[in-house]
Amino acid sequence: METQRIFNNLPKLETERLLLRKLRYKDVQDIYDYAQDEEVAQFVMWDAHHSELETLEFLNVVIGLYNKNEPAPWGIELKEARRIIGTIGFVTLESEHNKAEVGYTLSKRYWNQGLMTEALTKIMEFGFEKMRLNRIEARCIAENLQSIKVLQKVGMIEEGTLRQFLYMKKKFRDIKIFSILKSDYFFSKEKESG
Repeated sequence: METQRIFNNLPKLETERLLLRKLRYKDVQDIYDYAQDEEVAQFVMWDAHHSELETLEFLNVVIGLYNKNEPAPWGIELKEARRIIGTIGFVTLESEHNKAEVGYTLSKRYWNQGLMTEALTKIMEFGFEKMRLNRIEARCIAENLQSIKVLQKVGMIEEGTLRQFLYMKKKFRDIKIFSILKSDYFFSKEKESG
């Protein structure tokens, strides 16, 4: 698949419990429901939303990115509830190096249910099998133990710590960097299949 047209034609991806799809303006209430939670915003670059207007501004940015064919997230829709419970996607894409960085957010109500692992596994599959990426990486704040667990579960390897890499939410933060290579991904798939 040609990576040049991925984001303005973001395909729907389906897992057992989730539908990953483009965000729409009618998702504003679902997104605001979790984006206003201080715990959800604790380890991300953005602050908790204080009004639906802030969520609408976020949607304006995302839809603008789709239109410009720039890296933008999928909405994570829980099939049984038919609502958006988070986002996941490539935050950067470097086509010349066949690599991308992934980022995600999930409503606290759905933590510890394996949903982000399920979504990230699907994104990795899409990245390696359709976009022909060679490397997918992720960064997270060192204190974000839940995110670290997710990255380890999907087979990402910790490469190191970027010390006091970001000044965020009134303090300097260490950032851990993880990655998985195409060769790692296909090797683990071969092992699973037998």
